[in-house]
Amino acid sequence: MADISEIGLLKMDEAELLQLDPESRITGETYAVEKIVGIKIGETGEKLYKVRWKGFSESEDTWEPIENLTDACDR
Repeated sequence: MADISEIGLLKMDEAELLQLDPESRITGETYAVEKIVGIKIGETGEKLYKVRWKGFSESEDTWEPIENLTDACDR
């Protein structure tokens, strides 16, 4: 498993933001990544990264394609 700190930020559209548990929502559209805790190949052959979100618990980790992660890495 990868352990890459601060790989970037996730930008979510409004529909994705509304799907989050109300207690998990943060005002705005940008979320900070604490670290990448896993990498896998999805059903379509796309590489996905399991993201641990800064300020969120392990139970709220999500699998994200690289397109959802932006900005440069701070290693």
